[in-house]
This record gives sequence, C-alpha cells and structure tokens, in this order.
Amino acid sequence: MITRFFQGLRRSEAPDAPDRAAAMIDPAILEAVAAEAVIPETINPDDFQLQDRFLVDFDASVNGAVLRERFRISQSAGYFLSLAFAPTGQLSASELSSILRTKKILINAHDADAVDPSPVTLRKIMAIHGCSMDEANVHLWNGVNDGSFIYRIVDRRGVIPLWIELRKVDEFEPETVIFSAVLEGVDLVGQIIFGEGAFGYERNVTPVYLEAGLYKIEVRTVQDTPELSSARIKFGLSHGFAA
Repeated sequence: MITRFFQGLRRSEAPDAPDRAAAMIDPAILEAVAAEAVIPETINPDDFQLQDRFLVDFDASVNGAVLRERFRISQSAGYFLSLAFAPTGQLSASELSSILRTKKILINAHDADAVDPSPVTLRKIMAIHGCSMDEANVHLWNGVNDGSFIYRIVDRRGVIPLWIELRKVDEFEPETVIFSAVLEGVDLVGQIIFGEGAFGYERNVTPVYLEAGLYKIEVRTVQDTPELSSARIKFGLSHGFAA
C-alpha cells in the first residue's frame, strides 16, 4: 500500500482573551479562558505541492490501498481523474492492453436487467427496418445517442472500482465535499508517458470541473484485481477539457 500525504495544516497562535482588563484583575479568569480556547487551524498553501496535474504511484490492484493527496488548481477548468498503467518484465504491453480493453456488447435499454440479453447488431437492425448497412449504422448511433441502446461489459478483467472523496479546502470556510462515491473507469483513452521514458495506458475514471483553489483527495480500492498485480499503476489528475 502506498500512502502519500502532504501535511498542509499549521496551528495559529491562540487569540487574546476577550476581556484582557478583567483578566488582569482576576488571573483565574485568564487561566479559564486559556484552558477553554479553541486554537483554529489555518492552511499553509505552500504545503500543497501538486498543481493542476499529477501522476503518482498507487497500487490499485490490492484491496484496501489508500492514496491521499493535496493539490492546487490555478485555473478553473474541466479535469479528469485517471488511472495509468505501464507494462513490466512480468506483464508485456500486449498482455496489459488485452486486460485493460474491457469487452462490451450493445443491447436494448429495456434489456438492461436481463441475464443474457441479445446483442444489437447492424444485421439485426437491417432485418428489423429493411434498410441498407449505411442506414442501419445511422439507426445504431441514433439509438446510442438517445439512450435506446446501451453498452454492457461482458469481460470485467482489469476493471478497478475506486472509492474517491474529493474536497475543496478553503482557509476561511469549512471544507466542501465535491463528491464521495465509488467510481469505475472502464475504457482506455490512449497511451501516456509514464515516466522514466516509459509509456503506459491511461484510463479516465471520471471528469470533474474544478474551480481555482486548494483541494485534497482520498482514494481507496474496494477489491483485489490480481490480473493487474504485475503492472505499474499510477493515479492522477489531468487537464482534460475547457470550462
């Protein structure tokens, strides 16, 4: 388990007693006020080492792995939380690619709860509508876009569900939870420079719009994924799309 946690808080000085004159008259009052005083915590922005995008080691193949990071966003925009995977001596690039490319079939939305739904194919659409291949392709994509057809994953190898909690940290306001949920990223979005001159594969977990400011994130795995135990895995934040 890899845990990285930048400590970003420091204690400020205790405030003066609210009634110094009275405290001078009766020292017992000063002692009582000091004993009950709540010392507030303030943010030290210099301790937020990561900015706008990062990619850090995270063994997401093991159940119970935890990652904690603090980071700064300098520009309000859309971002992606993502996982990155790189081959190793024990797991070749082709083997890794095969595991990560989850297999899906297209089905009718009304079959979403069916145990063994019949796949939607161009030939079936052609038979139903009595149309050409090109017209069937238009019907297919119209169905995907309007939700009539949906995808179902039939091979879940390499799917890593993550519990993620993202919070915005403000020096003068309570922390704000952006979201706290279990998320799955199931599609590859291409190759990525993994570091040290090596390449890897990137999988988006979720898009998120972030305003400029300071944030902290906690990520936890909720299952073992042994087929990826030999891969190098990182978790990161990438600048994905305009506001």
